[in-house]
Amino acid sequence: MAASGALGTFRLPPLPTIREIIKLFKLQAAKQLSQNFLLDLRLTDKIVRKAGNLTNAYVYEVGPGPGGITRSILNAGVAELLVVEKDSRFLPGLQMLSDAAPGKLRIVHGDVLTFKVERAFPESLKRQWEDDPPNVHIIGNLPFNVSTPLIIKWLENVSQREGPFAYGRTQMTLTFQKEVAERLAANTGSKQRSRLSVMAQYLCHVQHVFTIPGRAFVPKPEAEDRARDQQQQGRDESDVDGSSRLVLIALWNCQIQKVGDYLLCVPHCGY
Repeated sequence: MAASGALGTFRLPPLPTIREIIKLFKLQAAKQLSQNFLLDLRLTDKIVRKAGNLTNAYVYEVGPGPGGITRSILNAGVAELLVVEKDSRFLPGLQMLSDAAPGKLRIVHGDVLTFKVERAFPESLKRQWEDDPPNVHIIGNLPFNVSTPLIIKWLENVSQREGPFAYGRTQMTLTFQKEVAERLAANTGSKQRSRLSVMAQYLCHVQHVFTIPGRAFVPKPEAEDRARDQQQQGRDESDVDGSSRLVLIALWNCQIQKVGDYLLCVPHCGY
């Protein structure tokens, strides 16, 4: 997979900004759902570029919220973008995007933990596991309260080659809260190493791409305020639990090969 993809020729027409959408529909981040919004389209464009060349790709976006990353995906020239959003407050803003991109954006009001994405895209996209990845991508800014159960579900799907991976080695570009990202990418011997690290790295090629400052989110993640309070009280920043920033992680499914008594994870991708 290429490190970045040029944005496609399709561009959304002039629309209200994400901040204006939030004001227009009186949207507020729900604390109980661990919601934090990304409003800077330069940052959402950067996230989408890290997913690679999305021209004519089929993309599944998880939890689009007010639609910041959604706009960047649409501007990348995708064939179709499927978004699954549980919170009905965001549907009018997403419908506005759908109206501005006829035939490009499909909206499902549902739960990503139960949605059957294996039935969502054309059968012709399916590839053998040993082949190059299909032109299908998962992109999402994952809320803290759903990130771990969702990635565990997807890792199970990878092992069974079902769900999003019924199409083949579907590529994922996701944001996680820092503590989750560190566990996913932790090397052997790291204090962050856990069962999640082992599972993810056995089944996928995991790469920490870049760190997103907490100040880029509205509202800022609570942990960043907690970190500042601890520093003002004389505690060193290294004592903080590591949740003050969110991190972009790219995951590609590996082709598992056995060579003698060793299992090799062959990612078939590049950065």
